[in-house]
Formats: sequence, structure tokens, C-alpha cells
Amino acid sequence: MGILNKSVVALTFKFDCDRFLRYRLATKAEQRGRPAVPNANEERGSRPGIQLVTAQGRVWEAQCFDDICEVAKGRVAASKSRDVDEELRIATFQPIKALDALLKKSAPPEFIVEAEFQVPGSLSPSLKAAVDSRKLEEASARPDLLWVRPYDAQVPLINPTKKPRTVLHVIDVKLAAEPALRHFVEVTFYAFGLQTWLEEQGLDDQYGVSAEGRVWPGTHTAGAFKELVQRHKASGLADPVAKALLETTKAVPYEVYRPRLRQFLEERLPRVLAYKPLEAPWHVSGNCQLCDFLHHCREEAVRPDVDHLSQMPDLTAGQAQVLREAGIAKFSELSTELRANGPKWQAAKSQSQRLKSLERAFVARAEAVATCKAIPVAGRKAAAMPSFAHMSIFLTAHFDPGTGITFALGLRKVYFRTKGAKPEVEDLTLLIDSAGDGMSSRSERLRLIELCRRLQSWLTELDNTNKLFDEDFQKHTVQFYVWDQLEARHVARILARHIEDEAVAEIAVFLIRVFPLEGDLAAPEDFRTQPVTIVKRIVQSLVGLPVRFGYTLWDAKHWLAPFINEEGKHIMVRPPYGFRTELSDQIPFERAYELWQDKILLRKNSLVDGFNKGEPFSRGELSDLLRKVTSMHLSAVHDVVVGLQKDYRKQLLLRKEPFSLKPPKEFNLPTASAQMIVFSQLNAIADDLENMHVLALPIEEREANFHSIRGITVADGVPCIEEVMAAVSADPRYAPELRKGTKQALPFTFSDDSRDTRIREGDFTVILRNETMEGSIDAKWYHAAGHKNLGEALSAGISVPERLQYAPLRNLLEVTVARLDTLHTPPLLVLLFDPTKEKLLRDAGLRSLDHACVLDPVAKDFSTELLERAVRRVGGKKPAKVRQ
Repeated sequence: MGILNKSVVALTFKFDCDRFLRYRLATKAEQRGRPAVPNANEERGSRPGIQLVTAQGRVWEAQCFDDICEVAKGRVAASKSRDVDEELRIATFQPIKALDALLKKSAPPEFIVEAEFQVPGSLSPSLKAAVDSRKLEEASARPDLLWVRPYDAQVPLINPTKKPRTVLHVIDVKLAAEPALRHFVEVTFYAFGLQTWLEEQGLDDQYGVSAEGRVWPGTHTAGAFKELVQRHKASGLADPVAKALLETTKAVPYEVYRPRLRQFLEERLPRVLAYKPLEAPWHVSGNCQLCDFLHHCREEAVRPDVDHLSQMPDLTAGQAQVLREAGIAKFSELSTELRANGPKWQAAKSQSQRLKSLERAFVARAEAVATCKAIPVAGRKAAAMPSFAHMSIFLTAHFDPGTGITFALGLRKVYFRTKGAKPEVEDLTLLIDSAGDGMSSRSERLRLIELCRRLQSWLTELDNTNKLFDEDFQKHTVQFYVWDQLEARHVARILARHIEDEAVAEIAVFLIRVFPLEGDLAAPEDFRTQPVTIVKRIVQSLVGLPVRFGYTLWDAKHWLAPFINEEGKHIMVRPPYGFRTELSDQIPFERAYELWQDKILLRKNSLVDGFNKGEPFSRGELSDLLRKVTSMHLSAVHDVVVGLQKDYRKQLLLRKEPFSLKPPKEFNLPTASAQMIVFSQLNAIADDLENMHVLALPIEEREANFHSIRGITVADGVPCIEEVMAAVSADPRYAPELRKGTKQALPFTFSDDSRDTRIREGDFTVILRNETMEGSIDAKWYHAAGHKNLGEALSAGISVPERLQYAPLRNLLEVTVARLDTLHTPPLLVLLFDPTKEKLLRDAGLRSLDHACVLDPVAKDFSTELLERAVRRVGGKKPAKVRQ
């Protein structure tokens, strides 16, 4: 029988996969059947060195248990082995089997280490049914710590109907810098299992389980918990251990996770157990990175008789189910339907707005696989990447997801002193590879300072160069590039971890402006110019690549900037075995553990054979390889950016401002007032940037995401139009301007597919333009009309009122939504125009109401100026700086 233990529950939440759950719950007969359930421990499914990560987690648990035993001496029940574990090099703790006997004592211990109990089937009706039918057997649970405390009416209980004398708090120790969903689910599973066990043991009158568990995450300072206890003890606290434990651990509010656990037990578990193991649903996605069955599923997915839909990059399991319900069951069928816009695809996208919005991207990816070449996504543009910057800075960061410690950093400068000249290229690669670094952030801090110093020297040089120029158009620009959001978030996390260090705070000033710390307000000047480009997003948005499952850095490099050998063949460049993982672009963190623990498990022949065999690498050889692969990552991101800027230049819309190290503008106002203004500015800029991204999408995607109304044509002969127009003319909001002739109202109909738009009646931050219009709406109107300057436009005979001579195009395109009736057949729209602007647009050939138009939202900042005026009226000055 299978066992539903906490690991199976937690990993099911992590992978979100029915097949994983069914495989893990397979009986021995099912594992031996024909065909057999795959073995999760096959050589191909294991990563050399991964056991070191597990071992470090056990070491961390033992260290926490030792700390508890020391600070709460005489109040802890623990069973510590007398022998030293050969692998861990420490004495480990053994489970305490007789939990009921401990709890029945008149004076139970305050802490119980690794208490073991059976999770009763009665935890849920579905679990009980599975146990009774012998599909599952009851699992043993072993919470890391039980904290036994007197009942407090302020502490919420899982079973609030009773008031016990004592409350049990479940604490789970995890070597994780940031506890994840699976950790919280584990604690929830333990807590509800423990409450049910207490009830079955008849102990629920004396004991209750707290409705708030705790996770004890990893730390980067040895002995931090004991030091915290000592500080609280010195301050005279009555219970310094409790205070330190509450500050060290993170709360797990069960009311958040209980519904998910209940849904799992009551719905997912019985549904999955009803499948035969090999028939359970599955879907290869980014969630599968560390799954033991990933190799098996990927190999099955590409088999011609399976041809799984998950081969389409970025297709979710839910979207795949919509496709199956529409009659598209295989990847090849999806490709055919997409390229032909077949009836099955049309039926599927009619049921899913998300599928509809991704149509152009999916079509490009299907075409790419069919033709084996990169295909541009029709109509897509990217508002977060420039087509050129004088200085490009590439940053890569690789880290252990458990401790959050970085083990490799890479920085590259590419500087065009003059446009068109050969660039200067300079690299810096840094390793955090000393033995013991895995649980200490000291080396990471030193490498961060080194990286920031190099970056500061590059930016200071650029700033000094710009000071030599008088005109902005002569000055140089800079843009940062990271491959994916994971690396960008980690850079901000490193900075946050070390910002209290004086040396870091002094040297990392500009890097913090580029990667703002959580809770800090970014400088509006920096935020507006989008200093960082997440390159993977740009690739996913603009290009269909002939790859399956998902885009990696190496796929993008191969198809956008290929390495071609002397024979003219495209050679796939990627790191060797042991330095790459499927569905991830991070260097495997096992390599760091080999260096941190001085246990090298990766072997030399693996680089050629793809299997871990032969002589192990020396420590120096492994470090050199790690440094080389970090450089490979920098080169690959650089090559992809160059390829995008070469082949997709017109689609890259971000325009850079001249670079300056000048500090952001400060307001001579009280701190709270200044922050209100900055926050308002950032909100407005965020809205503007979001709007830029929306307007960069193809018109079909804007409509599918409810941003726009398309297919707008003048309403001729539509029933009820006279009544609608009469109502607009009588509307007190519009009647005065309509009577004066400063506004003109026109009726329109629009596409049925736009009925669910987010645009609302009364909106005036919208623009109307022809569906075929290209170019920036922020350009001057005469540039948009194809004229070099205003004089040339006037010479062409265009009559322009003085107030509009230098107006940007967006100002001329603005209209007001006076009426919007999405329920009418056909749907109706009444827009208010400025007739002077409409005449200029018509004369300049910039808009024709005789052709289909689209209504798009635009962003405008109406609040910041009013807010600043108000806070200045209130008064106050910036607080004086305190001299240290």
C-alpha cells in the first residue's frame, strides 16, 4: 500500500501534478506491474551531489535541536544518538516513539524533539475510505519540534470548542531562506494530523493544537538563536527562550492553508487514487524542475504515440485541458490547427481568453517547430528594452535556493564609446566557494562589495564622460540586463541582506537604485527609464523558437545568436553535464555544496558521457569549471541581446535618457510628505509603463485582455441611434460644449468580441486611432505624418492652430466615451471629439473614420501636481541630517 506522508503531500503542492501523487502512492504490486511504474531512483533521474543538500538540511535541523536543548536545559525531551553519523559528521537525533506517554505525564516537557505519531485516517473521510479499502496505509508524522505551552485564551486553536489546559505548537525546521508553500502545507498537515491523533487518544481535553504553526527558517549567522536568547535574558525578560523563538520563526496561519489541505484530501486524493498509475493526468512545466520523474515524463511527451500538448512552451495544464475538450489532444494537432486557424482552435480560444491572447505567440512557436527556425511573433513590440545603449551591463547570479546564499556572480560591461565602433568588453566573475560558506554570508558580502566597486568604476567613468558634453543628445546611456526574473529578485535579496553593513551601503548606492529593496521607494527618475531588462521576457514576447516545453537561455542563444563552426554547421552551446538542469537556467546548486562541504561527487567522464562516472574532479578543477560556466552565462545573455537588437530593432521601443550618477531629486519637505509625492509619482510612472506594454501588444491581444475596443466603425442606420444621440446631447456633462461647438458627438458600432472591455462610459483617458496605424503616439504629430519638422508640414498646406502646432500625437487622438452600450445588438459607442483636432488629423492623414478604428486606454497623471501643491501648502521642512 502507498503511504500519504508529509513529503508526498508537500511535493504534490510544489509540483501540482496528479501523476507524481499517483506514482508516489503506487502499491508494490503496481510498481512491479506491466507496464511498471517508473523508478524515481533511476540513475538518470538523480543529480550527482543532490544528497549533499539533503545532508546539510539534516545538519541544520540537528544544530537547531542542540540550541533548544542548551537554552532550555532540563525542559526538553530529545533522543540524541551517542554515535557520530559518518556522512553528517555529527551526532543526530532519533524519533521519540512514545509521545502519548510523554503527554500523560503530570509535568510534560516544554519541548519535544521529533515526536512521532500515526496520522489517523479519520483526518478526513476520503483518507479514511482509502485506508479502509487498503489503498493507503496510515502514515507516521514526525514534527521537528512540539512546543508545549500553558493554555492562553489569546491563542487560537484548531478545535476551538474545547478549552484545554495545555496547547501544542508545531514547529518545522527548514534549511530555507524563505519558506515556501510546501513548507507551510507540511506544518498544516502535521497540526491537523496531531489534533485528530489527540482526539483518538482521548487527550483532547488536556491538550489542544494551536491554529498557528511556525516554520524555523535557515539563518546565515552561526549561533544566532542562542545569541538572541542571551540578549533577551540580559534585558530581564521572564521567558527569553519564548521571545527568541517567536522572533526567529515565521507564523503559519492555518486558516489560509487549511482549505487547500482539505481540498487536497477531499477532492484531489480520491480522484487521483481512482486512476491507474500510468493513466493519471500530467503536464510538463517549470514546476517539474526537481521532480524525480521529469526525465520519464519528458521522454514520454515527445514519443510520437503520445505527442503531449505540454511540449508547447508556456501552455498551462488548464489551457491544455481546454484544448482537449475542443478536440485537440496532441502537440502536432495543435500546431496544425494554429497554423491553419482551424475550427478546433477557434472553438478552444472562444472558451479561453488567455488562449486567445496568446494566439500569435503560439502560432509563431508552432511555425518555428515546423520550419526549424526562429519566427517573429506578428505585431508584438517590447517596451522594456532599448535598441541601443552606449553601455550595456550584464549581470548573472546563481544561488542555493535553500539557504539563499549566492555561490557565483558574473558582471560584464560592453561599452560603445562611439556608435558603430568596436565595443570595450570587460568581465568579472566571483565565486563564494570556501568550505563552510554555505551557512555563512560573510564571503557573499565580500564578493558583493567587490562587484559593486567594479560597477562603480564603470559608472563613474560613464558619468565623467557625460559631463564633457553640453547637449543631451551627445550624452551616453546605460542599460542593465539579467536573463530572468529569478536572478533580478535574488540581486535585490543580496542587497537587502547586507545593506546594514556600512561598506555595502556606501558602495552599493547605484545598484540599489537599479534593484530597489523591498519596502523602499524607487527613484522616479530611474524607474521611468526602466534601468533593467529581463531578457527572457523579451524573447518570449517577440520570438517563436523551435524548442519544446520552455525557453532556456541556451535555446535563445542557439537560435538568436548561433555559433557556427568552420563547416557552416550550427553548434548548440551550453554548459556540460553537471552544470545545467532541465527547465532551469541556474547552475545546479549541488556544485556549490561540493565546494562548501569539500566533498566532490561530480566525475570527469560525465562531461563527455552525460552520466556521472570516472575520476572525481579536484576542488580547483571544479572551481575553474564553475567560473567558466558563469562566464558562459554572461556571454550567452550578451549574445541574445545583440541578436535581438540586430534582428528586432524596430520592435524595441524603450528610449533611454542620458546617464548620471547625480542623486535623485529630494524635496525640502517632511519625510512623510516627500514620500507621498514620490509614491504618487511612482504610481503614475507605473501606470504609464503598464500602458506602454499594453499598447505594444498586437491589437488582437489588447482586445483579448479587455484593454481595447476594436472594429469601430461609424453607425449608419442602426436602430435607436437617434434616441442615444439625443440623450448624449441632453447630458449636462456634455451639453454645454456640444452647444458651443467645441465638442462633436459621433455614434459608432464595434466588434462583438470587445463587449467585455474594461473601458467604461465617461472615460476620457482614451485615444481613437485606425487599426492599421503604426508608430509612437508620443511623437510630434508632424513627425507621425512623415514630416521632418513643423515648417515642412505647414509648407505641405496643412492648417494648424497655434495651440496644436507642437502637440504630441496622443493629444490629438484623445476622445471621451459619452455612451457605451455593450448589451445592444450591435454594441453601440458614442464618442466626443474636438472638431479642430479631428480636422488636423484628417488633413494630415493621421486618422480616417472611414476605416476601422480601435479605442485604447492611455495613462495620465492628474494627482501628483495637486498633491505636491497641497503638501507644500501644509508646509514643513526636510529633517536635518544627524551627523554620525
